[in-house]
Amino acid sequence: MTKSREKKDFDVQFKRYSALSAAVDKKAGEIFTSFVGQRAARLKGLPHQETREAIIQALEADHGAQAADEIAFHMLDWAEDAALLVALILYPERFTKDEIGVAITDFLVHVPYHVGAAAKLVGTGAESEACPRPRKDKTSR
Repeated sequence: MTKSREKKDFDVQFKRYSALSAAVDKKAGEIFTSFVGQRAARLKGLPHQETREAIIQALEADHGAQAADEIAFHMLDWAEDAALLVALILYPERFTKDEIGVAITDFLVHVPYHVGAAAKLVGTGAESEACPRPRKDKTSR
């Protein structure tokens, strides 16, 4: 395959992915707007300063001002991703298979870095092994 053909294929895939991502964001936004009205805007872009300040105030005494600010950033930067996951959990039927795939991929690309960075700042040992997955048996649910 030629380089120009590879670039064209990449461009087509990227446009498709971007369109799916935009559709997922729109659906999640509509779901949250139906629940919380105008407060749903806090989930887009940089979250409301009030939330950031509340987190900083809650953590500053234990972790210092700079670390508290960094933790707040890392916990809020993925608010839109969290909202999308909650919307998917509540209404999976509103999303196509492709949209779900894009949503999960976007979440896994963006969120773990921020959670790991915040956990490291708090000192929880984010480098430890991942949580074991619970076993599925007839008694668990």
